Amino acid sequence: MKNRRQRHIVAQRAELRESKKATLEFDREKVLHEMELLGIDVLEVKGKLLDIGGAHGYYASLFSNCSDRIVVDPLYEKLQLSLDGITGISCAGENLPFPSDSFDFIILRNVIDHMLEPDKLLVEAFRVLKPSGEIYFMVNIFRFFLKPLFGLMGRLDKPHPLHFTLYDIRRLLTMKKTGVRIKRERIARSGHFEWHLKRIAGMMIKREYYAILCQSST
Repeated sequence: MKNRRQRHIVAQRAELRESKKATLEFDREKVLHEMELLGIDVLEVKGKLLDIGGAHGYYASLFSNCSDRIVVDPLYEKLQLSLDGITGISCAGENLPFPSDSFDFIILRNVIDHMLEPDKLLVEAFRVLKPSGEIYFMVNIFRFFLKPLFGLMGRLDKPHPLHFTLYDIRRLLTMKKTGVRIKRERIARSGHFEWHLKRIAGMMIKREYYAILCQSST
């Protein structure tokens, strides 16, 4: 556990550097397309929205018809950037400072592989989600034959201390204690094609997993 915590600290530092380089323009079009493919119209989502691990709150800013848009990220204050209409809170996703059944829609995009305790994150997310609410979920998944190398990959890929196969992520999402039901899911090629060695290698070994999650009782 001590080694995992040390790796998590290193990951947070690396993620801070990456987040400061993020741009709204590229991600905006990509995320809108992602959500359309899962049947989500950002303008149709209303009520209270929570973006867990959403850095500046770029993704939350797309949902302009929500009454409240809140982003929680342990790096939020260090990023030193606030967006209009977004309330930012510096805290970890595993320990959310909200009452149960608070939010209508939650974003968990590319965050679970940054966490120290991913199962606890899911439990917390579903605790604060209303019974009728939904979670938009995304994570990179890797080919099964790479699993023996995940420990090494976690040390080399500093922002991502955890890595998952498709089997791993489905098993995590459907653990009994999380109370999760996968409502819709899709798997896509990782990123867009370009003649760059690192990009080509990434497309060969990983995919992007997308899902709409809801309470298992709904």
